[in-house]
Amino acid sequence: CIVLCLALAWLRGSAWADEPSERICLAFVGDVMLGRWIAEQSDRHGGGYALGPVSPLLREAHLAFGNLESPLTTAPYRRKGYNLVAHPARVASLVQAGFDVMGLANNHITDHGAEGILETKATLSDAGIGYVGAGANLAEARRAHIAEVGPLKVAFLAYDSTWGSIPASSESAGSAHPDNQVAADIALARQAADWVVVSVHWGQEYRDVPNQQQRSFARTLAQAGADIVVGHHPHVVQPLEWIY
Repeated sequence: CIVLCLALAWLRGSAWADEPSERICLAFVGDVMLGRWIAEQSDRHGGGYALGPVSPLLREAHLAFGNLESPLTTAPYRRKGYNLVAHPARVASLVQAGFDVMGLANNHITDHGAEGILETKATLSDAGIGYVGAGANLAEARRAHIAEVGPLKVAFLAYDSTWGSIPASSESAGSAHPDNQVAADIALARQAADWVVVSVHWGQEYRDVPNQQQRSFARTLAQAGADIVVGHHPHVVQPLEWIY
């Protein structure tokens, strides 16, 4: 769990204040998986078993974002390999932990087909948690989630750069993948928010440094207007970098 605190000035009219009057804390968490043996241990030890240790950090933040690797659905499994699915009731663990927004753009979100995506996003919405990066169609998958902290608005976008999920189309459910429309997505989000956060599922598992593709894409996102780029998928902590 990485907690990043940003000192931001409240808006005064149409310009930023000269001195920050408030401190905004945004918490970012990598891959969150509530299925398999985590589900078994949660049944044994209680719903707060998996995320309880980091819950204080998440709840102290104004906004907490995580990448949800386990679809919350009862739909049948439609792929081969690791089935990370969790029962929709497991959403209570996310609520208890303090998550505000979950990214769905990753290589497991389409493991249970369109039905799995629809049930996952409905489950999150019913629990009061926002979602981004997947949806019933491409427009929804690419749509930013806007969260408010006082007078400030923070936009979240998410993309699956592993290409391990089924991409959404204009008529079918799926996830958002990087393409030549990403800059337009960021520009649109910028019109609706003060800060833009882009979540990317990328890189190679268990590599502790980012590869050249990650670094290049991060710079592309920054140049397009992203204020924060958050990566996940390698399952280890990779370095932070400032892009000027």
